[in-house]
Amino acid sequence: MWIILNEGIRMFKRRVQILFNKNNFIKKYSGNHLKICEQIIEDCWDKKNKFFMTSNGHFRLFYTRDFTYNIESLIKLGHKNRCVSTLNYALNCFKKKDHITTSINPKGKAFDFPKYTPESLALILYCLTLVNNKELIKKNKEFLQKEINYIYKRSVDKKTGLITKKEYYLSCRDHIKRTSSCYDNVMLGLMSNSINKLKLENPLSKYNYEKLLVKHFWKNDCFIDDLSGLNDITGDANSAPFKFLLKPEKYPKHMKQCIKKIQELKLDKPFPIKYSQRKDAKISFIEKIFSQDYESDSIWPHVAYNYINAVLQFDKKLAKKYLLQYKKQIEKYKTFPEIYARDGKIYKTSFYFCDEAMLWAANHLAFCKELKIN
Repeated sequence: MWIILNEGIRMFKRRVQILFNKNNFIKKYSGNHLKICEQIIEDCWDKKNKFFMTSNGHFRLFYTRDFTYNIESLIKLGHKNRCVSTLNYALNCFKKKDHITTSINPKGKAFDFPKYTPESLALILYCLTLVNNKELIKKNKEFLQKEINYIYKRSVDKKTGLITKKEYYLSCRDHIKRTSSCYDNVMLGLMSNSINKLKLENPLSKYNYEKLLVKHFWKNDCFIDDLSGLNDITGDANSAPFKFLLKPEKYPKHMKQCIKKIQELKLDKPFPIKYSQRKDAKISFIEKIFSQDYESDSIWPHVAYNYINAVLQFDKKLAKKYLLQYKKQIEKYKTFPEIYARDGKIYKTSFYFCDEAMLWAANHLAFCKELKIN
């Protein structure tokens, strides 16, 4: 609790500093969008501890989710050794905690924000399959197996294979309570696939998560948010499946319908992608008070690039359109902002000002290079 409180205080201090000294406090990068992204990636590298930080702003720490969302692009951009070093740093910190967590603070202490989620292990296992470093895997094999067995015991409904409905996992949307969310079940599928690739014992092997996902979450030509019965439609529920579990070329009709639904609900307007088309009824008390709409109808680039990654494999013309929209934003602000309000302006409240120089710049740089966007 004290770690989380200290992180909140640190972010609020930055909010106050920006309030009185906005122009000088936010670092502006020179050059076009590609040059800006290259500089941000370098600034997110912690030279002392040898790991990728989430940003060069107030998130100068390790977040499991944020690193994982960018690792493929970082590897493509020539940073594989740094990714191995980052995972080594993270796993060493996790083992001291005896638990894989969402975050590691600047002092190297692992913690869950805001609470435990099985997503963290799924993403770390996925990262290990991508770097494929045998020494790193062997060194952490016993610890990883313990975490796998723990999650299977605590978080999986043994009858269905799905995330249990008995406990809320906040995961991708840190302040929204969801019941066995689509995203979390995608994480179970990702976990199962990664366990097999790493040749660890897999208690999830009897479940087919591709089929389970389509059976339980595909309704009215899109993926619903969770199993609460509300049938909400969200940006992460319609992008994560194609990023982590379903191949767009294997599910072209599903991919096409998801894009159509996202466009109908204007979740990609003024640019992608919003979690929701409205203020969410499941929003937590903390967000209502301190960070209104932070994870409702605001625009989240890190989820957007998961969506763009899938679109890139399905509709390159549309993917290019989205990337050009982000090019405009990056060159406008001379950095890579964390989050935008629903109208496309920088997100800010009385208590919070969006972070800057996000590691997510790696995805933009890699995708633009693939599509030859200058």
